[in-house]
Amino acid sequence: MKRARVFVSWGPHRTICFLLAFVTAVSPSLQAFAEAPAPPKAAPTPSKAPTNGAIDTTYVSPTAIAMADIRPAQVLKSPFAELLPVEVASAAGVKYLGFDPADVSEVTGFIDQIVPTMPPAYCVAIKFSRPIGNAKLFPQLSAMMHDVEIGGVHVLQGNEPAMPCIWKADEAKVVLATEPALRKILENPHEAKSGALLDQVNKAPAGSDLFVVVDVVSLRPIFLMGMMQAASQVPPDARPLLEAPNLISSVELTANVSKPGTSELVARCNDDAAAERLESIIGDGLKAYQRNMKREFAKQASSSDPVDQAAAKYMDRISGRWAQPLVPARSGSKLTFFHTENRDPVQAQLASVAVMGILVALLLPAVQAAREAARRNASLNNMKQLMLGLLNFENLHKTFPAHAIYSSDGKPVLSWRVAILPYLEENELYKQFHLDEPWDSEHNRELIARMPEVFRNPSQDLPAGKTTYLGVVGEECVFDGTNKGAKMRSITDGTSNTIMLVEANKELATDWTKPDDWKFDPKNPKVGLGKAHPGGWIAAFVDGHIQFVAEAIDTNTLKALFTRAGGEVIRP
Repeated sequence: MKRARVFVSWGPHRTICFLLAFVTAVSPSLQAFAEAPAPPKAAPTPSKAPTNGAIDTTYVSPTAIAMADIRPAQVLKSPFAELLPVEVASAAGVKYLGFDPADVSEVTGFIDQIVPTMPPAYCVAIKFSRPIGNAKLFPQLSAMMHDVEIGGVHVLQGNEPAMPCIWKADEAKVVLATEPALRKILENPHEAKSGALLDQVNKAPAGSDLFVVVDVVSLRPIFLMGMMQAASQVPPDARPLLEAPNLISSVELTANVSKPGTSELVARCNDDAAAERLESIIGDGLKAYQRNMKREFAKQASSSDPVDQAAAKYMDRISGRWAQPLVPARSGSKLTFFHTENRDPVQAQLASVAVMGILVALLLPAVQAAREAARRNASLNNMKQLMLGLLNFENLHKTFPAHAIYSSDGKPVLSWRVAILPYLEENELYKQFHLDEPWDSEHNRELIARMPEVFRNPSQDLPAGKTTYLGVVGEECVFDGTNKGAKMRSITDGTSNTIMLVEANKELATDWTKPDDWKFDPKNPKVGLGKAHPGGWIAAFVDGHIQFVAEAIDTNTLKALFTRAGGEVIRP
């Protein structure tokens, strides 16, 4: 008998960007949060937050490997923001998040040590400049979360391990954290905190608009893995840059645009020799870039159009200045880029351009990751609705539907997806089908375009009427490939340990009405799976629970999960 559910994997890629784009990354997954009820007992009192403008590390783990501190109100209420669309930011914040970003005095976030086979532990603490009272934050999707008690306090918890718990720490602070991170924070609130990254944070200038620090040593295996995969696509001139993760121990970004203060990017290297090597690599890379750009300018300058010629001259003139902030100043094992005290207007301009460039480079992957998280959550909800439809069918008929609706002459004509339409509140559409005709008959073919939204996978760009939500069909599976539906008592391995539906790769997409599904191959149980999302795919189990399955799942474990009466023992 199977005894345990398979662990899921959450790839660590792009997670650092979450800290810089917490609103972007969290809102697609949650978008809403109703105020947590009062705790049943006194919550642990954390150490007192600093009042001198220093970074608040109250909710930062000593084992953090990346951290960011942002001060939205400080920027949005400064002269710097006069030309920014602050009204739009405020209106969007109130509409989608339940608060005005201009009322947020500080946002501190961190990522804890990453285990490749487990979701990353992260935390974002939002400190408001005034009490939030009974305001309902993130209202729209609060129904997707449930109330639990962790460390003596009530929090709202999401449906997936990677989704944060939401804890109202006090009248002016809300904490979003994964369960492991929140437990660590609440375990020893009075304990003095120290760690390699925290020690760097405590030395940072107080009150900066933005401060980001990353422990590259801890993340080096992940960086190297990504670079190995991309190495073949990197131009020859840029390949020496692939050495950088082996040379750098940590990176710090400080930015001040609302007031005088330091703005710089600092790379701390392993030693002086590593810093010298990195300086050489960057210098050679910038020279190669300028050579390539000059060749392009030369082509444009040879044009007979005087406007093209003028544009080439301008680009040639400005290219050297654009690269200037990227030329580092080396001091021992430290390289400093675009250092400015925000007093010289020219330097401030160059620094602002460089900071914006770096933030865009960081935020774009964060936006993409957030969109993928939202699409994955929507796909998960779709599969949950499909399993509820199947379970409601079974509850009424005392058997699951067969993999297909069969004609009177014993031929499969329509998918199980059509059979469960009445249980998906699509009874009117169900009545339109000629159930004794094939899915592609002249009449039934017209109904393919009317596919309900629940069958559309938001993570895959598919033609209208196509789906990748497929039943698992095989002799030993719930859908056994015959015209007989399985009875619940035949699933002796346990309903919580038997997969009934899969989210297949894009190339297996089929017309939703066609009796076409994923064929279970005991010799290769991973065929056609694993590419629906970065790192894995979604599976629906007979008991109705939905689970993300890692692409790297053990083959024997996966094979056991597909059979309904194999008697295998699955070890966690």
